[in-house]
Amino acid sequence: MVRVRLAAPADVEDIVRVVMAAMPYDPQWDYRFPRRGKFAEDHYRYTKMLYEHFLDAANDDWRVLVVELTSGEEEGPTVAHQGAPPVPWCMSSVGDGNDDVQSGAQGSKIVAFSVWDVSYIKKRIHGSSYQPQNPSLYIARHGGDTRRDANPARVKASKDSAADSKRHFTKYGRYAIRLQILGTHPAHWRHGYASALCHWGMKIAAEEGLVVQVVAGKMGHKLYTHLNFKTLGEVVKQVPGEEMKVISHAMVFDPKEQARSVASYEGNKAISVAFCVQDTNYGIHEHCQRKDVLKHIGIVHSPMLQFDLRGLRI
Repeated sequence: MVRVRLAAPADVEDIVRVVMAAMPYDPQWDYRFPRRGKFAEDHYRYTKMLYEHFLDAANDDWRVLVVELTSGEEEGPTVAHQGAPPVPWCMSSVGDGNDDVQSGAQGSKIVAFSVWDVSYIKKRIHGSSYQPQNPSLYIARHGGDTRRDANPARVKASKDSAADSKRHFTKYGRYAIRLQILGTHPAHWRHGYASALCHWGMKIAAEEGLVVQVVAGKMGHKLYTHLNFKTLGEVVKQVPGEEMKVISHAMVFDPKEQARSVASYEGNKAISVAFCVQDTNYGIHEHCQRKDVLKHIGIVHSPMLQFDLRGLRI
């Protein structure tokens, strides 16, 4: 059994194990934290602090989802979807990525996670004056500026590039749901867990009239392209005067564009594509059963992939 659910504060340790195993495969991890092996205590302390912050109920600009295996068998992309989410991070001993995910309560184990910025909710309520919660600022105020595992200049370059990336999304308006972090433990790759986590945000975007924004590294770019995200441009992390740099890509998923694409794909037939959400099923209205249409909009339906959406409300 596999569940996609909302993460809870008690999940922090398990999520941190996943983070420590998964994130080093992203080049920006080594770029920002080149001394994480030497200063493992700092690396663990501040990553855990970040996810505790995400998971705090008071920080409601964020949702963290986890994929949890509740049996000893890997069942592929069989997902009973219960939960929306706050986020976690990870580290077993030194967190070198060689340890499998540890079992949680009652034999369950978390194998993947995603962190979502849902600040659009309060922006709609409070207008342009609303300032979203800033986890980086929180970490800095609690000692993060002195952490020994990080390269401060490169951390700053990463923050600057994040601010610069916003120019790519301007044409899509002020309201969006943003995928901040996504990771799957390497021992559980290629089971569809990352796609299942992405589909949550894609569904919210379709329901709420939003787009999904993400700044993707090399591996993520392949996944999001497969899910029909559009690449808008490069985002470069580089310290002035340094040769080393990390290149990411600003990407967007726009349900309206996908709907127009499907209409064109079907010869301009009147097809309703609002992600075909019907009670507890995702992606399978009667008129959307065709696999070629689902694949065209970024959802490859499998009878094994089901979502219980009742626990996934924002």
